[in-house]
Amino acid sequence: MALRPGDTELLRRALLLIGIAAFVLLLWQIRNVILLIFAAVLVPIILRLLAAPIAPTLRISEAWGLTLASLLLAGFIGLAFYLFGSEVIGQGQELARILPDAWNTFKERFGLAAIGQEIANQANDQQSALLFNVAGWVFSAGTVVIDLVLVIVGGLYIAAAPDLYHKGLLQLFPEGRRPLAEDTLVTAGNALRLWLVGQLAAMVLVGTLTGLGLLIIGIPAPLAPAL
Repeated sequence: MALRPGDTELLRRALLLIGIAAFVLLLWQIRNVILLIFAAVLVPIILRLLAAPIAPTLRISEAWGLTLASLLLAGFIGLAFYLFGSEVIGQGQELARILPDAWNTFKERFGLAAIGQEIANQANDQQSALLFNVAGWVFSAGTVVIDLVLVIVGGLYIAAAPDLYHKGLLQLFPEGRRPLAEDTLVTAGNALRLWLVGQLAAMVLVGTLTGLGLLIIGIPAPLAPAL
């Protein structure tokens, strides 16, 4: 039975919708991979933004400028984690020191000794569930660390030889479409660079105001939360 022209057009549209839906479903299934690739692309942009003023100022090669920019960025992130981690550990130790006395005072004031014992009994019954949750948290933390390593390593490779990956990506497009694809890549790269500059400016402003505000109201170690 031959299809009428209207039926053929309807079939073509239906197949097109099915193809679009399948493509969207595929993107959703690999969304984590796409996010990792996007993050890996941002890393060389950040490094080259940092290296752009370093190389000519110090009169060193672009490769050494990227190396120095990587070390500076790693040092900044490490310092932020160190300061923030030290503050969290210090506050945790202080909380552990005062919490038992505070809890005993609370129980005596409101007569909650029996309830406290019941809570302790229930806590013993929930040890297995707690251990299971801790195992899940450790696994999640390990996944984050692995993703972070992949992003950093991938970003460093792209930063070291951007032209190689740029030309390789263009090879995925038909030859007649490559000029348009290259122009699109350049435009997207410039947009990402400007977006990162805007984000950096916003982060510096928020961090500065946060540090000054915490310093004014007398919060200890204001640099850690500001960073």
